[in-house]
Amino acid sequence: YFYFSSKRALFQALAMEEHDTTWRFLHDAEARDVPALHKLIEVGQAYLTYVSAAAHPPRFFLMMTEMAMRDDELREEASALHRVFVDAVTRVLAQGMAEGTFRPLDPLAVAELLKAMIDGFGGQAAIGVAPDPDRMLLEGFRTILRGLLARPDEADTILGVAAQSVAQRAAHAG
Repeated sequence: YFYFSSKRALFQALAMEEHDTTWRFLHDAEARDVPALHKLIEVGQAYLTYVSAAAHPPRFFLMMTEMAMRDDELREEASALHRVFVDAVTRVLAQGMAEGTFRPLDPLAVAELLKAMIDGFGGQAAIGVAPDPDRMLLEGFRTILRGLLARPDEADTILGVAAQSVAQRAAHAG
């Protein structure tokens, strides 16, 4: 209790730290002056890598959900954090539609679907079932892109370029 007034305050601080870490992926990608498709792939790669490589899987997602079910204030905070992600992804999807890369769609509905998928990966990792980022990059993203792209036949070409980009980053990092 030297740094925090209660267990609840400590929990909130830990949950915010987790949120800030994962929010950075989306914030940094959204701020870049690149096509929306690149932003979406970049965020997906970053999040999958983060979840699959975490020494301690992101259990705060599950804990925060449980706490929010019992505490109205925490539920409101969790809902607000959820909305930050959904709003940012909605903007990226709208950008992709304006660029003509994504087909006309309801960007809010798709953003909510993508956020649910990200939350699902976090929940799976929390129970020891981390996603395979390489498999998800190829097959998971291929499935998603075929639904988003104005020209679904370009999904394989785009994913080939994305896979090369990942390999180049890994070579530079190692």
